[in-house]
Amino acid sequence: DTEQRVGELSLLSAQEHASLSHLPVVQHAGDSVLDLLLPRCEVYAEQPAVHCHSKQLSYAELNARSWQLARYLKDNGVSTGTVVGVCLPRNEALLVSLLAVWKAGGVYVPVDPAYPTSRIDYMVADSGMTILLSQSDVTAVTGMTGLLHVDDVAPEVSDTPFALSTQAGDTAYMIYTSGTSGQPKGVRVAHHQLLQTLSSVNEVMGVTAQDRMAALASHAFDISLLELLLPLLNGASVELVAQETIRDVAQLASHCQQVSILHAVPGLMKSWLEQVTIAEQAYPALRYLLVGGEAVPAELIYALQARFPAVEIIEFYGPTENTIVSSYHRKPRDGQLLGHCIGETFAHVQAYVVDRQGQLCVPGAVGELYLGGYGVSQGYHQREELSSEVFIADTFSARTGGRLYRTGDLVRRLVDGTLLYLGRADKQMKLRGYRVEPGEIESALLSVAEVEDAVVFAEDSADGESALVACLVSHSPEGLEGQCREALTSVLPGYMIPARYLVLEALPRTSHGKLDNAELRRLVQANAASVEYVAPESELEVAIAQMWSSLLGRERVSLTDNFFNLGG
Repeated sequence: DTEQRVGELSLLSAQEHASLSHLPVVQHAGDSVLDLLLPRCEVYAEQPAVHCHSKQLSYAELNARSWQLARYLKDNGVSTGTVVGVCLPRNEALLVSLLAVWKAGGVYVPVDPAYPTSRIDYMVADSGMTILLSQSDVTAVTGMTGLLHVDDVAPEVSDTPFALSTQAGDTAYMIYTSGTSGQPKGVRVAHHQLLQTLSSVNEVMGVTAQDRMAALASHAFDISLLELLLPLLNGASVELVAQETIRDVAQLASHCQQVSILHAVPGLMKSWLEQVTIAEQAYPALRYLLVGGEAVPAELIYALQARFPAVEIIEFYGPTENTIVSSYHRKPRDGQLLGHCIGETFAHVQAYVVDRQGQLCVPGAVGELYLGGYGVSQGYHQREELSSEVFIADTFSARTGGRLYRTGDLVRRLVDGTLLYLGRADKQMKLRGYRVEPGEIESALLSVAEVEDAVVFAEDSADGESALVACLVSHSPEGLEGQCREALTSVLPGYMIPARYLVLEALPRTSHGKLDNAELRRLVQANAASVEYVAPESELEVAIAQMWSSLLGRERVSLTDNFFNLGG
């Protein structure tokens, strides 16, 4: 064919193409999580469902309280498709509210009380939220329209179950992730998509009624749904850990000694492991250590295996757009880890490695990861153009009406079929499990009058941890860092605030006029080396500096350093 471009020719034989395109996929039974959860509430009625602080709720109590709150929500106008925000601290009311929203037919939108007011206002307006569920001592949402307090539900409100109206294709929740346009974007996920993910993870792990799983993730992130719901689908219990306990790694290590399943992002897992090792704490029931959210250093896996040789360690991978997690890798107990392996897909997921021409790659070649199957979400809320760019028709499988999500992640399929993660095809990054779009931070920085241009990127520290660096162009550098921190703090969550700032007269450019990233990083490193170092002197100063150095992966900590500015 003389008209066909060489780059469009497939290097696969017909047989190879068929084996890589017609991938197996499983659709689990059921329409929603409630289909599986409600029978468990009957079977395990007197068993503990959630432990939180010094409180405990049985399955029967959790079920009754969520039915009561669901009726209260319906009495206040919640019906199928009503968007309900949940802005609560980490207590048992959080899980009660999640189930109540679904029982009432609503769409669950988690809102972190620690978010800046402007970000909460944006989420409320963008999502079309008409009800915001909170409690009376949460000041972040005081005075907002449609505000209801869980502690205002009168005891006489009935907890008698009523007929559910939820359908498989109804939106279950909307999670807001960092966006390139300067504002977060809402990802809509249907009930059946959430059910598929939880069912597949359950098959891999074999959770039993004897398990107890720690819930550490912020409820503003979708992995929290796995931590909260996976145990409940099996008669197991959730250890919902308070925020102040998570912040204090010594308390965290002591508090979680009875759990059998613990999931954390690499940074928190590393700090937890160091504390457990120092304190020689026993975890007699521990069966699984789950880690993910960002690249997992091989050194961390080796250290976990050395400390807990009988515990199975699994790395999870998955974008929010494909419903929480998409693949898993059981870390081998012997032999070297091969790069950053994200393993094999869960049963409900299909993974395709695709080149720039949209053709399937031969095994071993690098390409973008496209995800298909039954976990592909409904798309971005009110972002039709963006949705159409990354949620596309499935042209590979034979499944009618199938869709694919373009992850933007570069991978290589190994001979055994597992996937090796190689990085991003765009600027998006993950820090401590949080997805960060530098463009959103840059947009906020450009709102500061004195900032003429801005570039944000991640800089690796000594132990492989990353911290955000902001390079600014300004001719008024005096006090600029403080102005920028104040401006960012008012609109962005803490994990998106750069740890370091460098003010330049102009951004370095290549001969073609493009940003010279290599030179920019050199300037940042040179600036860091030139900063005056003030050595700690007293015994207390030395001890604190050593603690910060260990936690933050810094070779040395100056007496003038700020813990949070260093990325703490």
